[in-house]
Order: sequence, then structure tokens, then C-alpha cells
Amino acid sequence: MQMGYAKYNDIDCVFNEEQGNIFLIAKDKKDSYNLLKADKRKNYFFEYAKNDCKYCYAYIEDSISNIFDKTIQLKAKFIIKNFCDKPISYMEIIGEDIDDFFSPSKYFYELSKKGLLKDENLIYKQNKVDEWKINFEDKEITISLSFGNILKRGIASDLKLHARLCLSFDETRDYEFVYRVYSIVTRFLNIVFYKCDSSNNNIDLSIKKNNGVLSYTGKLIDCKLISKVFKERQEINYNNYANFIERIFQFCADNPKLSMKQFATRGIKYNGRDYTSTDFLNIFSAFEDECEAEQKLYKKADDKLIIDKKSELISTIDKLEYKNKEEKEFIWQAKEKIFKLGTEFGQKAKIINAYKVLSKALKSSIKDIFYLHKLTNYEILDDKDIDYFAKFLAKTRGKIAHSGNQLEFTDKEAQIIQFFEILVYSQLLKRAKLNDSEIELIIGSVFGVNQLMFLKSLE
Repeated sequence: MQMGYAKYNDIDCVFNEEQGNIFLIAKDKKDSYNLLKADKRKNYFFEYAKNDCKYCYAYIEDSISNIFDKTIQLKAKFIIKNFCDKPISYMEIIGEDIDDFFSPSKYFYELSKKGLLKDENLIYKQNKVDEWKINFEDKEITISLSFGNILKRGIASDLKLHARLCLSFDETRDYEFVYRVYSIVTRFLNIVFYKCDSSNNNIDLSIKKNNGVLSYTGKLIDCKLISKVFKERQEINYNNYANFIERIFQFCADNPKLSMKQFATRGIKYNGRDYTSTDFLNIFSAFEDECEAEQKLYKKADDKLIIDKKSELISTIDKLEYKNKEEKEFIWQAKEKIFKLGTEFGQKAKIINAYKVLSKALKSSIKDIFYLHKLTNYEILDDKDIDYFAKFLAKTRGKIAHSGNQLEFTDKEAQIIQFFEILVYSQLLKRAKLNDSEIELIIGSVFGVNQLMFLKSLE
């Protein structure tokens, strides 16, 4: 909890900042009425100072008047603490998820096995071990991975062995841009761990001078990542993903509004009791998004055989006369329907087509996904089986959407839903330009439906 004084709308206030919320109360009771006037401002910066005289710069998404306790509540998206009002061109990120994925302990263990580990590697020296370059908003971003240097902060160090992700970019005073650059990393972690949220991160901001020396400019606090998140996951780490990390980073940069509602919030689901109707609808919504993003792969059908009939019908409709606005609207809708007929798949057909596009990536996983089902083929689903699964998924979606009821799923039905969930995740990875064999490795690691990644690590 931080407390101090600040001006808000030219009114002297006392503030209390806690977990991304800033509460303001007028110092003088006579100013309370003016403070509580409806303030509908959104998406603006608010500057204030803590009791230790260090400045903070908060990006406020919304402000709410609380009449009963005479306060204004400001909801921050992010805060730059110890703010120095300088340009920023460099950030260093450490955090629990970053340590889990990039695993400094494994890196130094491998060095030790080779007889290359020295004390200074751990304590005083920062070892840069990898680097990736991506484009974001027409600017080049360099992301580098470093290990070691436990005592970087001297006596202020936490004495823990961290992986450090460092991001370099052209110097800027656009602090929203800085936050968007940082968000590439959180999206990356969401995707590789297949979960909705990321753990708290420590994010130091700096400007890199011409001589390469860093000058500290503040600390970025992501107010969306206050709480701890679940730790249940498969063995997912940097060593196994190294060949395609840059592609996933670039995908995250290209898709800042990527929806992750279908990602796990409490661990990977296996049984009927694990899935709710909301989970199912979120997966289906993500499937529709992926089909929309890659229409040529998943949505467009070949209408060459019926093109003449379509033209004939549309020509006939064009000759129809109408007497009022309602008839005109009806004729227009009929034309639109005929334009689409034969060129777009229905939901069931889209699921079947998506599976056929990705069947090679799922080949080694079908047996483990459908262990309660009797299939004709346990590598490539035949037409009868995929037709049955797609029909169940499309029908269930309609049942939930139209009835609004919460459904209970059996364990066998849950396996069909998990297959659909894996299929949608595979679509996302394919859009990130991963090939079938790479997708196959990842889904085995994330969902535990094949052992290819594990076997590869033994080579």
C-alpha cells in the first residue's frame, strides 16, 4: 500500500494506491463536492508522488465516483514507478513464468556437466545466450535472453537465479507503446503455457546511452497481473521450443488483440466435470476467430459446379419489383444468402475441414485423446468418426447457445471437446507459421497427448 498527496482536477487530495487502484479523497472537505462531480474521463495519464518523493505515472483506464465514502477510484492499467521523465529504449523483465520457461537452473546444469561452469557465471557475470528480432508497429524490437549476475543489484538483490528477458527498441516517450512492447512477452508466455494469465513480473525501464551504459528511468507495474496464477502444467521449456521461439514472438507482435478466453484458468481439462458450457462456447468462439483469420484454409468452398445456377438465381431476383422498404430489404437479404451459398462452410463442415488441414499434426495424439472411444483408425480419423465428432460439436454449440442452459458432459464427450480444444490451439500455432511436426511436438507437451517432446529430450 502506498500513500501520499496529489492534485486531481486542480484539487489537493490524499491518495491511497493498492493493487492498481488509486483512491483519492479531498484534503479539504469543502472540495469534496467538486471532486465527486461525474468524471467520465478514460484512458489518460495521472502523475503523483509517494511519501518518499518518488514520482509515479499511471495510465488510468477508468475513474469512478464513490459517493458514500467521498472518494474517486482510479483504475490503472499500468504504472511507471520511480518515474524519471526520460525517454525509454530498454526494458529488463524477470518473473516466475520466465524462470519456469527459460529455466536458468537447466542452463547452468548443462554448463556444469560440460565442466564450463564458473562462480562468476552465476554471481557477477550476465551471460547472453540467445537473441531474437521481431517487427512491431513498423519498428524493430530485439529480444535477448540472459542468465546469471545474481548480485546485479548488490545488497538489494533477491539472491535468486533468474532468466532475464531484455527488450531493446528506439528511444521513445510514448509510454503506452512501451507497455504494448512489454505485452508481447506476456502473450508469448500465455501461448507457450496455454493459460489465460501470467505471474507478476519485475520490469525495469532504462535508456541505453551511446556508450552502451544503461540509465535507469523507472519500473513498470502491470496492474493486470497482481495475483498469483496456477502452476499446474506439463514440461514446457526453452530447450524444446528454441527452434520456433522467434516465430511465436512475431505472432504475438502481429496479434495484439488475440483472444485467450479458451486458454486454461485452472489447469488442463480431461474429464466431463472439468468442462462447463462457458468453456465450450469460449473454445467454439476461438475456433470461429481462427477460421476468420485464415479464411482460405477453413471457410471458403469451391462453387465452380454451381456458379451458373447462382448467377441465374441472382439475375431472376434482380428483376423482381418491390412495393415498400420491407420487400426491398427481403430481396436484398435473399441475394446475400445466395451469394454465400456454396462458398462458405457450415460449422460442422468447417470442423471437418480444419481437422483435414491439421490431421498430420494430430496423428500421434489421436490414440491418447480418444482412449475411451472405439475408432476405426487411431492415427488418422476416418470420415465416419470425424463426421460424428463434428456433428456433436456443432449440435452442442447450438443447444447451449439457444437454450442458455448449463450442460453436463460425460467423460467420452469431454474427449471430443478436448480434441476440439487441441485442434483450435493447433490452428493458432499454424497461423504462427509452425509446421505440422513442430505443432505435434507442442500439443504433446502442453496437453500430454503424445510423448514426442519427451523422447526428443532423451536424444
